Amino acid sequence: MKPRAEKGREILKESGAELIIAQGIHNKTLCVDDVYLAKGSFNWLSAPRNPSNKYFLHNVSLGYKGEKVAEFIRQVSSEMEYIAKLGMKT
Repeated sequence: MKPRAEKGREILKESGAELIIAQGIHNKTLCVDDVYLAKGSFNWLSAPRNPSNKYFLHNVSLGYKGEKVAEFIRQVSSEMEYIAKLGMKT
């Protein structure tokens, strides 16, 4: 793991966030209460942002809010619980 990603995880934990890190999943998901959901493949903490970088990839994360977001968050939570039961959680 890159040092800035490790530091980012530390900052998230210190702010009170619960991190679930699972093997075999590339998507990143951020849930804020039952109000906001961000989900996507973008490596928020370590991706090169400069298109001229040889490791640059086009990845996307989308944000959701509104009346159905609580339902989406419950689905994401169920998915993480399922993966944890499979023993993929690290």
